[in-house]
Amino acid sequence: MTGWRVARGAVLGGALGIAVALPLAEPVWTLRFWQGVVPLLPILFLVSPGTWRNVCPLATVGDGGPVVEGRATNGSAAPLGAVVVALVLLISLRPALFEASGWATSGLLAGVGVFAFAVGRRRPRKSGFCNRLCPILPVEQLYGQAPLIRPENERCGPCDGCTPRGCLDLAGPAALPQLLTGARRGSGWLATPFGAFAGAFPGIVVGFSAAVEPAPWAVLTTMVLAGFASWLTVAVVVRATGLAWAAALPLLAALALGAHLWLALPGVVRIWEVPVPPAPLQLAALGGVAAWTVYAIRMRAGRSVPIGVRRG
Repeated sequence: MTGWRVARGAVLGGALGIAVALPLAEPVWTLRFWQGVVPLLPILFLVSPGTWRNVCPLATVGDGGPVVEGRATNGSAAPLGAVVVALVLLISLRPALFEASGWATSGLLAGVGVFAFAVGRRRPRKSGFCNRLCPILPVEQLYGQAPLIRPENERCGPCDGCTPRGCLDLAGPAALPQLLTGARRGSGWLATPFGAFAGAFPGIVVGFSAAVEPAPWAVLTTMVLAGFASWLTVAVVVRATGLAWAAALPLLAALALGAHLWLALPGVVRIWEVPVPPAPLQLAALGGVAAWTVYAIRMRAGRSVPIGVRRG
């Protein structure tokens, strides 16, 4: 437990240091943050989302503490549509605003931190921000559906049940079935808020990189159109093949992350001046994502369990 507290303090201190330092540093460091650090975080979401959630600085400042009498509890689900809109809007601002300005990046980190702290005071534990209003939440849920490593949920001990449905920390791989509810039978899962996000997300990822200019309106338009095309394609395939959610969601996560890494790794190599060509790293990333996909489908079938979890 002490180790997790030290790690959490270190990550929070690092985030505060970045927020303070970027406005004063050379512009290249802002680019290194956005093009050299942020693109690698989804790998952690895939391998061990619990590790990230144990140390995430926004979860630290947004932790509302244990349930106490008289405080509101989380009786409603996350407003996923609003969360996805916020995510897409923030992504559309990245090339022209956040990557171009250390001050804007610092303001974003500080603003989201203050927001997380404020809403976290209104609800217990993670039900205020982390499990309800965090823009990264649907990405964590999609990529974190079949963790390779699942550590103990050190942050919420003991669990107060503040988020009774869809909590990655409480339910783990069962979080997605809880989000899809009864609609997971047949093809109706694609019409649920999370199913629609999962179907659109590969297109959103590709659309971000395909935008012809960095202006927010251009990036946003490309992402929205590509996301709709992605969802429509998935809907046609699911209706034609009867592909069940248990196989479709790992495939969609793999498509999104595979596309993201293929498109982002050349920038990571370039911004850090790594003395290797990007192609071997891209191929290795695709191989790792493919292996995870097999593992995720096997987990849904009950033939695999993440490290750190006992069969019961």
